[in-house]
Amino acid sequence: MDSEEINVVLATDIGYARQTCVTIASVIAHAQKQTNYHFWIMTDDICGVDQYVKCIPAANIHHIDYIEMREYFNHTNISLPHLTKATYYRLMLPKLLYADKCIYLDSDIIVCDDLAEIYYQDLDGYDFAGVKGVGIVIGESGSDYAKRIGIPSMNNYINAGVLIMNLELLRKKHYSEKAFSMSANKYPANDQDIINILSYGNIKQLPLKYNFQAGYLDVVGNKLDTVFDEDEINEAKWHPVMIHYLTPWKPWEMGGTPYAKLWWKECVKLPFYTEFLLQYSKQMVYFATAMYEELLKKTPFTAEWYSEVAKKKSLYIYGAGRYGNVLIRDLKENGIDIEAVFVSQKGGNPEKIEGIPVTEFTGELGEDPLILIAVSKDKAVGIIRKLLDEDCYDFVWTDCNKLIEMKEFS
Repeated sequence: MDSEEINVVLATDIGYARQTCVTIASVIAHAQKQTNYHFWIMTDDICGVDQYVKCIPAANIHHIDYIEMREYFNHTNISLPHLTKATYYRLMLPKLLYADKCIYLDSDIIVCDDLAEIYYQDLDGYDFAGVKGVGIVIGESGSDYAKRIGIPSMNNYINAGVLIMNLELLRKKHYSEKAFSMSANKYPANDQDIINILSYGNIKQLPLKYNFQAGYLDVVGNKLDTVFDEDEINEAKWHPVMIHYLTPWKPWEMGGTPYAKLWWKECVKLPFYTEFLLQYSKQMVYFATAMYEELLKKTPFTAEWYSEVAKKKSLYIYGAGRYGNVLIRDLKENGIDIEAVFVSQKGGNPEKIEGIPVTEFTGELGEDPLILIAVSKDKAVGIIRKLLDEDCYDFVWTDCNKLIEMKEFS
């Protein structure tokens, strides 16, 4: 058993190539001497990704091969804006990787211990082994979400970022073919939902430490004990085997992300660290300074908050959807003028909202500006990146869900 290679698979594109290398480097850094890893990278850009893979220290000790994915999932519907089609690649592993089993890892993970223990989990009769999907299981009524995707309950629902896959059994079930046909549907959590639908009742539950979804600590931290027992939570917090930076706010963008220092500790070992740091410096500087913005010190939609917003000479709203509309009406009710409503693409949007012109963001702003981003938190990630690319730092994301709740119960 000691000499057997442990198959570890990751899926990526050129946009996530360096993060993928950080994950692989963290596996190698914590490998025991007797553990041999065989890494498989699923990608549609082998040459582009390989330029970074060659930089991984001690990669020559372990095998690294590629699985070409150019022909797959080109027309798949993606529900979450921070994801790409690479998230679906894992569905094809039973068909494309002829091994008995493998570990699949997302590329926003760092590994803090040797993976032999989890790899040799007994999968007899199970399609997968994984850890419960913290954000979805806690974040939405279980019965409502289960009904949305067509499963009896959320009791067995796992996060697909860390999987032990019983490839031999999945091949017998023609799993890849079934999953591929389902990928044409638009599920809320994309391929993760497909895995949980197809394998409902055949998924082995693993302890939280094997996929510690640290990014959700701020969101659901005080509710973890509704899913995991206290000892399991403490073990994951203090001795995680894998840390999964699951939310759209990643450690390379926001230094305040839980366990961000551990991610950077792995990244700094790689030759492209400086290049990577420079690319994301705007995001990190913004998030570091934005925490001290006067507006963020105020409770949203209170008299103090409105007073702070009204001080700005040029106020803009970014977002013309439901959130944007409710925020615009609310600000007007409080006597606050708005210069314009920004959108990423003009097509399909109205010319005006409440008499305010709707226009694509060009980077041109008036004196003493402030942009209130009025979209969901997931969609805000892309908008924030766009603003920072234009050297615009005069913005704040606004949680309009709170405003909607206030309106509904007032």
